[in-house]
Amino acid sequence: MIRALLYSIFVQLLVSCGNGEVGAATYTIGGTLTGLEGGTVSLFNNVASDRLDLNTDGTFTFAKKSSKL
Repeated sequence: MIRALLYSIFVQLLVSCGNGEVGAATYTIGGTLTGLEGGTVSLFNNVASDRLDLNTDGTFTFAKKSSKL
């Protein structure tokens, strides 16, 4: 009886772990823009092929997450 219970718990733990593979980490990239006096600045995240056109000071975050820094 105890052996069956332990086996059941073991199987449930394995199932809850998924397939054992760890997904690749992803990173949100952003920052703060200050000192922009008129005009527009374009920022590029070449890793995620993302572009931002900013025309005011403040914080920004690229829409696409990157798997590399």
